[in-house]
Amino acid sequence: MSPSPRPAVDQLSGLAIKKERYLLDDLLGSGSYGAVYKALDLLSNKERPKLYAVKCQVKADANSRRAMYQQREANLHGLVSIHPSIVTLRETFETENYLCLVMDLCDGHDLFAAIESKAFVGRTELIQDGYSQILDAVHFCHKNGIYHRDLKPENILVSLDLRRLYLSDFGLATRDVESKTTGCGSGYYMSPECLGSKAFRLRSFPNGPTDVWALGVVLIAMVSGRLPWLRAELADRNFEAYITNPFYFVEVLPITAAVNVLLRRIFRTRPEKRIPIPDLRQGIMNLDTFYVEGEEVGESYLEVVGEDGEADLSDGFVHAPMSPAMIGSGTSEEEEEVITPETRPALLQDSVPDVQLDGGNAAWSDPLNAVNDAFIGIGSPCLPEVVAGDAIAAVLEQEVRRMFVGVGAEKAKERRVGESHRGCEPTVRKVAGTRAGKVAGEGVPWR
Repeated sequence: MSPSPRPAVDQLSGLAIKKERYLLDDLLGSGSYGAVYKALDLLSNKERPKLYAVKCQVKADANSRRAMYQQREANLHGLVSIHPSIVTLRETFETENYLCLVMDLCDGHDLFAAIESKAFVGRTELIQDGYSQILDAVHFCHKNGIYHRDLKPENILVSLDLRRLYLSDFGLATRDVESKTTGCGSGYYMSPECLGSKAFRLRSFPNGPTDVWALGVVLIAMVSGRLPWLRAELADRNFEAYITNPFYFVEVLPITAAVNVLLRRIFRTRPEKRIPIPDLRQGIMNLDTFYVEGEEVGESYLEVVGEDGEADLSDGFVHAPMSPAMIGSGTSEEEEEVITPETRPALLQDSVPDVQLDGGNAAWSDPLNAVNDAFIGIGSPCLPEVVAGDAIAAVLEQEVRRMFVGVGAEKAKERRVGESHRGCEPTVRKVAGTRAGKVAGEGVPWR
């Protein structure tokens, strides 16, 4: 008699697991390899039942690379979950078919939903309080030698009253101080060196400053409900406008000059020059306001839309979706010249003294008159047509190859991959399903 088929990972509602201790109830989110459920602890007091979020992942084959990443996620999350702004991981266990992570249940939603509804826009103190919690969580991870590598609103949970924020989803986290693999994370939040385009490609790059870059994009999203660019590459016209114009942010967003100074310290293209998290936290908390008095975040600014991936360019601005996670193996060194910190030419963005950018609250008073004519002022940067979503490649293939095959085999494989990808157009794939791996609770929708 053949064994009964394994139920789909998003079809487990009503199942009791771990010797019938946890009863899986509502499906909270799902992805290709896993799903998150609200679960009742059947051993808890019936008058005061305990509810948890249980992430069920299809168990990978033993000794496979996916099994290694599943175990690494559980281990690294467990090491830092003691922090009050990181979702607490209570336990992990295996069933016949699934690896399960039991976590505290948040009574709200993810930060993506809050940003979609502009819940933080215009509320300086609320942003300062919430964003400082995120900074504290990431700094705690870094102090313990853990780098998240996928910081984005979908991986941050928010309580219903917007007062508590929690970092979640350590699926791409690493203990490696530096990475050689490009393309790890979610495209809109990746740093230039992580994206790996020719102008910014490095032999290796530090993971800490890469997290800081993503934190900067999250900050802009909280303050304005918008994204600054689609990809931190010179081919992106908005990113090019930022690189060439030190007042780009105050021209497209109603922010003060003091906020502009902080943003430019975050978005240094040289990772070693990015602001340390403690300094960023202090700078955020010292702000009187994020906003220029009398200005509003209007519909003409870069707008965040939902995960359907629609891009509306009718008004000359890109309406950028927040992407699902994508992981790529990067480009071979034979395709692109590898640039080191010593050989990379200095960009205007890296050479503008912060003092030139700090003009009090007069951020909208023709700022280009205050700088050299070499800077290009672009008041309304317009992007070319953009397709939404990212091509999803093999998960951290280069890292796994280094661990299990060896450097020689890796370089041979890189040459083959580079040859096979030359001249190919980028692939666009619409990712089905809800945001994967989110730990969310019930509550009133944000809208």
